Amino acid sequence: MPEGVKLICNRLKYFEFLLNFRNTNSYIFATEYSDKPLEREVFTNLTNQFLIYSAKQIDKQPNLLSRSFCIKFIIKLWQDTSDIEFVK
Repeated sequence: MPEGVKLICNRLKYFEFLLNFRNTNSYIFATEYSDKPLEREVFTNLTNQFLIYSAKQIDKQPNLLSRSFCIKFIIKLWQDTSDIEFVK
């Protein structure tokens, strides 16, 4: 199993926890001690921190940011890693 898939699979338990213990009327991504949603900039910053940390765990350490989900970054990631399963 490619390392990227392993990382994502290991994180699934955290999302399951969030879904099971959140208030039914609240947002999944909310500020601590609040039912208000995170602002877009805060969410993007947190996502980038997670992606940078996760990329360091992968052998070739691809440069990943939230904008990496754009098609040109997906193509570049595939070219850099030659691992289509990881890119999927």
